[in-house]
Amino acid sequence: MVWGAARGITVPTNLTVLWSSLQQLLQEMGGTGGVAVDGSFFQSLFNGLVKEGEIQGSVRAGIHWTQVVSDIYEVLHKLGIPQPIQFLQQLMFVPCVLS
Repeated sequence: MVWGAARGITVPTNLTVLWSSLQQLLQEMGGTGGVAVDGSFFQSLFNGLVKEGEIQGSVRAGIHWTQVVSDIYEVLHKLGIPQPIQFLQQLMFVPCVLS
C-alpha cells in the first residue's frame, strides 16, 4: 500500500498528508482490525522502501517527498500509456526533462 501510494505520486508531496490519506483508506476498508495505525508506521515502511531502492526520489525536512521522474515514466510505460512524457507534462503543467 505504501509502495503503491509513493510510486503514484507525480508532484512533490507532504508525506504527512499521504499517511493521513492511507490511514483513512485503511479505516474505510476495515483493514486495521481495530488496531490504531499511525503515520510513523507508514513512515517506517516508506523509509525502508527508499533505503532498498524500491522507490527513488528525495525527502526534504523528513516530510516533503519528490519522486524521480524517470521512475514515474517507467511505471506509466508499463501501464501502456502511449506517450508518458506528454501525459506527465499535461498532468503536472510543467516541462519534463528525461535523460
